[in-house]
Amino acid sequence: FENAIDPAHAVVSHHTLVGSRYDDPAGFQCVVERPMTGAGGFRCALDPAVPPFNTIGKYDAETSYDFQPPALLKIDWRHEGGRFLTSHYCVPTRPGWCRHYVATVAQRNPEAGNAIRLHRWFKLNLFTLTSPGWLTHVLGPTFLHQDMVLLHQQEKIIAQGRGQDIAQQWKDQVFTPSTADKMTLFFYKWFEKNGPIEWAPGMDQMPPIERDASKLFDTYEMHTKYCTHCQGALRNTEIATAVTAAVAGVKFFWVGASVVFTAALLGSGGEAGSLDVFDLARAVEPSAYGDLFSAVSLAITAVFLNGFAGMFKTYPFSHSEDDIIMEGTAKIGLSNDGPSAYIDVVDSLVFRGQDAPGFKAANPHNRGCECSGCDIKNFDGIKSVVLKAKQEKANAAKRAVVKEDVVPTAR
Repeated sequence: FENAIDPAHAVVSHHTLVGSRYDDPAGFQCVVERPMTGAGGFRCALDPAVPPFNTIGKYDAETSYDFQPPALLKIDWRHEGGRFLTSHYCVPTRPGWCRHYVATVAQRNPEAGNAIRLHRWFKLNLFTLTSPGWLTHVLGPTFLHQDMVLLHQQEKIIAQGRGQDIAQQWKDQVFTPSTADKMTLFFYKWFEKNGPIEWAPGMDQMPPIERDASKLFDTYEMHTKYCTHCQGALRNTEIATAVTAAVAGVKFFWVGASVVFTAALLGSGGEAGSLDVFDLARAVEPSAYGDLFSAVSLAITAVFLNGFAGMFKTYPFSHSEDDIIMEGTAKIGLSNDGPSAYIDVVDSLVFRGQDAPGFKAANPHNRGCECSGCDIKNFDGIKSVVLKAKQEKANAAKRAVVKEDVVPTAR
């Protein structure tokens, strides 16, 4: 939970997936929107909202973190073109373990144009929101495992065997001079006053550090074993792998048989040892080359499917190695700010028709939600000084244009 509530860690720990640890880190202030209380938690806005929520120097979106006790964190990202509310529910199950639930709600305002499509936060969340459940689940470890080892070991090191006193232990061992750590400090103050967690008798001890990577990154035992979506996807992937490999094997056998048969025909009409490989290549039926291409393609597909099936079982990660999944998100334009043809298509399909005349009248807003118009207690305007100054400058420029248009001219 401490990790999720720290905005500064995202582009560093999740390098290549949501940003760059070399280019994106930037300073920011935490502006308190709702002061901390035991029952109400707290809410803070980032000033400015740094990557991955904005591009450095281009601040046109705002982000707030809303902690609602005992285990709910809402990341509220707002742009004139839409809004994403991502809820993280972290349920502690035993010392050193928690069950993590994530839900995302999207609001889109097509009237504001498509500038929102350039934001990596919009692109990543829209991809997650529109993907099948099993795909979201199997790709989840590509994000969570990036900092799992760090979190797993730091928790044990700080606790020093006294898991129930971790709030006090943390305060004594960690130096936090930056205002960017304000929410982390708030959370530990809340936990110190309202904790510890009442574990079952005999279950209150923090487990030792797990150094076996096969157990630490075991996605099957931690998720797939209990998830019907992923069990079905794993079964189908394994069937597809077996079928694809079998067809590839049959085609390889057929190509080999064709070559042997052709060689036998050529050899029967000439002297032994006079068979030329180029003559053989010319004599082989042209269809054999098509079969060979199909066999190679199917074999490559089977290898890919086998690797994908393995992600349902284990997904080891090391920051010292290149990761094909991380690089893949960058290639289709999800992990950086800028245009993405994929997102253009998905956004158009998901939110099509919302900018049509009469749409709002035919689909009236159901009051009582968490939008900025309904949730007055949590959102009473822009908190980011940087964003407010930018919007005021833009509005002043618009007023100047309007003023020029209405200035009377001499006849």
